[in-house]
Amino acid sequence: MKKVWKGAIVSALLIGISCVVFCMTDTDSNEYVNLYGISFLIGIYSAISFVSFLSTGIATVIRKDISPYCVFAVVNAVIVIGTVGYSFYDIKIDTSFLAGVTGYLVLIFFVPFNVVLLIIDLIVWLINKKKTDLS
Repeated sequence: MKKVWKGAIVSALLIGISCVVFCMTDTDSNEYVNLYGISFLIGIYSAISFVSFLSTGIATVIRKDISPYCVFAVVNAVIVIGTVGYSFYDIKIDTSFLAGVTGYLVLIFFVPFNVVLLIIDLIVWLINKKKTDLS
């Protein structure tokens, strides 16, 4: 089994675990509020990773000569562009009671995570590129 599929499976398991914890946490008591928020963030981060790993796995199955690092980077870049677009839309256009708060929260929590994924992908690609150049 390729590492991409293992990453997708681990991400899917983390999504399931965080959903169970999120649903089972009582929001009325103050001691579980941190667990509630942490399980929500882990679920969202795992979902982003799952989409990236799944699309990379599907693309490498369809085309054998494509670089999985390139596919992973492109998928994450598309997710970042969509997220930033929604954030700016929410900040500039939304007129509800909490206008723009969702956009700011998305920019604070989700865009840095995707940038970290892109940086890790670049580092792994450079390390593997050096290994193949040496052999």
